[in-house]
Amino acid sequence: MRRGLPPVLIATLAWLALAGCPSTVPDDDDDTSGDDDTHGGACDRTNTLGSFAVGVNRNGGTFSGVYADGPDPALLDAELEDGGCVFYRYVPRECDPPCDPPLTCAFDETCRPWPSFVSVGAITVTGTDPTLEIEPTEHNAYYTPEVYDGLFAPGDPLTVRAAGSDDVGPFEATVAGVPLLEPYEQ
Repeated sequence: MRRGLPPVLIATLAWLALAGCPSTVPDDDDDTSGDDDTHGGACDRTNTLGSFAVGVNRNGGTFSGVYADGPDPALLDAELEDGGCVFYRYVPRECDPPCDPPLTCAFDETCRPWPSFVSVGAITVTGTDPTLEIEPTEHNAYYTPEVYDGLFAPGDPLTVRAAGSDDVGPFEATVAGVPLLEPYEQ
C-alpha cells in the first residue's frame, strides 16, 4: 500500500534529523498495542516513523537514517532542555503482565511489535559538500560509508529528498544545519 507521509523536523544536539509520520494510521485491531484507531493528525514522538540525520562531530560529517512501518516502541525520554536543545535518554519500561516475544514493552507501557524498516527509495541530500546520493542497504537503512570534512556549516539549508517506494510516497524536508556542541563543565 502506498502512503504519502509528510516529514516533520527535529533538531537534536549536534545532528539534524528529519522524521516522517502519518496523518492517520489505522489500528489493525489485532495487535496488543493498546492504541486507538488513529494516531491523530499531528506528528509527535509517539507516531514518528522515521529519522534521517545529517550529523557533525570532530571527525567530520555523516548522514544516516531509517524509515519504519510503525513507531519505535522504545522512545527516549527528554532528560534536559536548554536553549532550544533537548537531550534524550532511554528509560526501560515494565509492562504488567510482561510482554510475550516478539512484542516488547513500549513507551506507553503496552506491548508493541518492533517495526520493520522500509525503503523510501533513493535519498538525495543537498546543501552539503558534496551533495549526497544514498541508496538503501539490504535492510533498508541509509548511511554514508565515509566521513566528510566540512560537510555543512551552521545555518546552511540542508534538504533531504526521498524518491519514494511502493510503501512510502516521495517526501522532502529542509532544515538549517546546527553547530557542533561543545561540552562544558558544571
